[in-house]
Amino acid sequence: MSRIFSFELFPDGSLALTVGEHCIQTTARRAHREATAALLEDSAAGSATLGPVTDLLKHFLHTTDFAALRTEHPELAGGSERVLVRLYPGDNGRVLADTAYTALSGQTATHAYAGLSALAHDCWYNATRCCVGADQSLFMVAQQVGSSDDTTTLTRVTERIEEIDRGRPPGEVLEPTLDAAALDLVKGKALGRVSEKENCVLVGAELQGERVRIGHVGDCRAYRYRGHRLEVLTADLTIAGYPQVLERALGSPVDWTTVTARPGDLYLLCTPGLWQPRHQDELAAALNDVGDDLLGLCRLWVEESGRSPHAGASSVEALFDDSSPDLMARAGDLLASAEQRSADMRGLPQSFPGVAMVLIRIR
Repeated sequence: MSRIFSFELFPDGSLALTVGEHCIQTTARRAHREATAALLEDSAAGSATLGPVTDLLKHFLHTTDFAALRTEHPELAGGSERVLVRLYPGDNGRVLADTAYTALSGQTATHAYAGLSALAHDCWYNATRCCVGADQSLFMVAQQVGSSDDTTTLTRVTERIEEIDRGRPPGEVLEPTLDAAALDLVKGKALGRVSEKENCVLVGAELQGERVRIGHVGDCRAYRYRGHRLEVLTADLTIAGYPQVLERALGSPVDWTTVTARPGDLYLLCTPGLWQPRHQDELAAALNDVGDDLLGLCRLWVEESGRSPHAGASSVEALFDDSSPDLMARAGDLLASAEQRSADMRGLPQSFPGVAMVLIRIR
């Protein structure tokens, strides 16, 4: 009889633990008990795969300073947000823990949803978030771009969702959230608290009865899959001829569109790291076959994006005024610089690029 485990095993010998209600230490103990029980039940069949798993988890449990780990990564202390932690066998018997991405999923009477994103403690070019409002009618993906080494802007965007969500009725949260987040960024730059080169691109969708209202800045995208046809609902706000140079980001005017939702519709919100490496037909084929496993498709696409040569090579940390006389020359210089930096970074150990996505299925 096949077993269902609380962890996910990968071909390279690593495994992913889902930290949710319980902390990382309790989650690892549970996974170790499951793997050990399965190994004892059928040692011959399971020794090749489960043997290394039990050894990895045992070493992780015996050698890790969990108090320090939880201090460094508070999301591993447990709570409502699901965090996927990937464990790797490292050099000299070490176990490397990579809090590679967060996951969210749920369903209401009118829709189901799932999302996945790289955690914000990664390098600036990886910093992404996927968010859902308290009443599960507002969804957003965002990516911080710029030379900053922190994720202040992304953090404030998600905090604004929580603050405004508490004081407004459903369907009236997205626009004031983007207005407040933009004001935070502008004030932060004016006061010197945020780097002038730091920007944020995002796309949000808010369900308003039979309508879906979408707002975006930058090159994050919203798609709708309906009747075997995939449609892009947003325009990439980048410089013509320079697709990696932003024309507008958070703090600039937001583009808004409203569409009518139908039962069976699938809406995809995603950062450039997901859509850039894929042809639109590939996206459509996967959405056609997704069934009810929305989170499974999110995981698959994030994993694939981590192996893509385009990973980490999305938006440049530049925002120009259209009146700039040397716009094209400056854009070309920045694009060349970004491509060289991306090539330099490609040799670094990166399991997951800057990718965030949310899938919403209308019932």
